[in-house]
Amino acid sequence: VDRRTKLLNSLERFAFVSQLKPYYFREINLEQLAVKLKAADLAPEEIVRDIDAFCRRFIESNELLDALRTIGKNDGYYGWAAIRYFLYEYEQYLRKKSKTSRQVLSWETLQAEGYDSDHRSIEHIYPQRPMDAYWRDRFTQKYSPAERSVLRNSLGNLLPVSIPKNASLSNKSFLEKRGSVNAQTGYCYGCLSEIQVSQ
Repeated sequence: VDRRTKLLNSLERFAFVSQLKPYYFREINLEQLAVKLKAADLAPEEIVRDIDAFCRRFIESNELLDALRTIGKNDGYYGWAAIRYFLYEYEQYLRKKSKTSRQVLSWETLQAEGYDSDHRSIEHIYPQRPMDAYWRDRFTQKYSPAERSVLRNSLGNLLPVSIPKNASLSNKSFLEKRGSVNAQTGYCYGCLSEIQVSQ
């Protein structure tokens, strides 16, 4: 991997980790580092070393756990600004693990809508408005409204899907969402994350 790629990988990691608890990272001034890099006062390797060390300290500290706990306070992971990035990276992890080069889920698909709009490319497995008897039978008696809200917006209940697929799956039962030979819009015909859930 060349110097530029290492630097960009390090900066991407920093951008993701730093948004979890921005005040923790106020010591690092990226604009200042860019100026020093341009002026050749700092080598890319030095910036990578410093940024990676700072990120590592954060990840190994209690600050990370505190930051992760705050994500679920309001709208859960569904309202988290980095949810698309996180789900996309998980998809890439599954793709690498499966040793396939075929890209089913593109970053462009997930970025097609603005962060301020509703997350139409993020599917709730357990629906936001569970009207189907399948969901009511399994969740209404067993969980309180507050518990159902937490479950609904939990990380494990969210999937990256295309906007048309999300609209077609909507409130259907899990069996219908999973897909079949007759219903080929289901999870088993989607990206690797969807296939994993379908199984």
